[in-house]
Amino acid sequence: MFDWIQVAVLFLQLANKIVDWKVQQDSFSAGQQDEVARVATEVLRKTEVGRAILTRVGQLTDAQLDDELRSLEPPTGSTGV
Repeated sequence: MFDWIQVAVLFLQLANKIVDWKVQQDSFSAGQQDEVARVATEVLRKTEVGRAILTRVGQLTDAQLDDELRSLEPPTGSTGV
């Protein structure tokens, strides 16, 4: 039979595996997002409109860019749907 120490150790090992899996999934997701951003930027550079957008964004100050990005966010309390 199991004693309480063995049960606690097994539970902690299971929790550790779950946390490791979650961290790995989050890292993979972040890597996918980086790849999508890289490819999207390459596509933009290859089109006239995309180059114009990148030029315009490159001319913005940090404060202006923050304001523009904030304007794209859904209103507070919105479900985004």
